[in-house]
Amino acid sequence: MEILSNKGVKPRYARIDFGSYIKEVIDYFHQRDILFSIRASNSEILLTTAADTDNWKPCTINFQDMEVISFKYQFGNYYHRIIAYRMSNKTGQISLFINDVNYYLLIIINDWDISKKDAIVFNNRRGDSERVFDMQNNDFNWNSMP
Repeated sequence: MEILSNKGVKPRYARIDFGSYIKEVIDYFHQRDILFSIRASNSEILLTTAADTDNWKPCTINFQDMEVISFKYQFGNYYHRIIAYRMSNKTGQISLFINDVNYYLLIIINDWDISKKDAIVFNNRRGDSERVFDMQNNDFNWNSMP
């Protein structure tokens, strides 16, 4: 980020994987006024907060039926927005944390204006780009070019 900044490039949005769900990383983006979308950890506090929140709304993304909700959450030095979505757990296994049979996914963002559905679609596109590199490495031997 510093190299980009030194070259006069200031990203407007950062879409980052679960490995960057760290208070210092999130505070860094917040302090530099860069919008971010990071897959959040399925911690007990987040799962119970999501499960206990009312007003889940039905949503369909890529033909997948789910329910979505958002809530305010402090992580690091700032308050952020958690976008939670849940889908029916096909195994029927009950979660020990929340006594629920749903599968939960969580995203932490600092964009208060984006819709829940758009935030989920945007975050999930990160995985699409990673699959391109995986295909280049494995199908086209990109990592072992002559």
